[in-house]
Amino acid sequence: MSSETERGILKTLNDLNEKVDIIYKHQCLLADYSATPRDYGTGYLMTEIEAHTLGFIADQYGITATQLALETNRTKGAVSQLISKLESKGLVKRVNEPDNKRIYRIYLTEEGKRACEIHRAYDRANMLDMINKMLLECTPEEIESFFKVLSCRNRIFEKNYEEKLGKK
Repeated sequence: MSSETERGILKTLNDLNEKVDIIYKHQCLLADYSATPRDYGTGYLMTEIEAHTLGFIADQYGITATQLALETNRTKGAVSQLISKLESKGLVKRVNEPDNKRIYRIYLTEEGKRACEIHRAYDRANMLDMINKMLLECTPEEIESFFKVLSCRNRIFEKNYEEKLGKK
């Protein structure tokens, strides 16, 4: 193999390593952000995970824990703990199915609806701020491409998750 070919291979590997490192750092920062409790304007602390779970419940009135686990790529146990936490904050309520007491449906309380709307407004303002900051270094087209690539990446991960579930 020529030294020029070897240099080309090394450059490709270094470029891939840099891309992997960028994605990993983004995931670490995002995981930390998602797990950090903050007051979104409700007067109490919630993590982003809790706040977005309220959104899933709001959008799918009467969702079951099993459905919520599938929608959020979490285990049933993790969802159960999350629902218990939200219930203790007075944000959701569980209602058992009349014909099957093992199945319960999850609903937002009035306070849960309020918290969900406040969080969604917070997210919109935060996203607008983030886009304005990105516009200092990126074109609008690059930002749109970023969201297109993220959507594509999400679909790939969702397909992998579905395949993983199918193998169990």
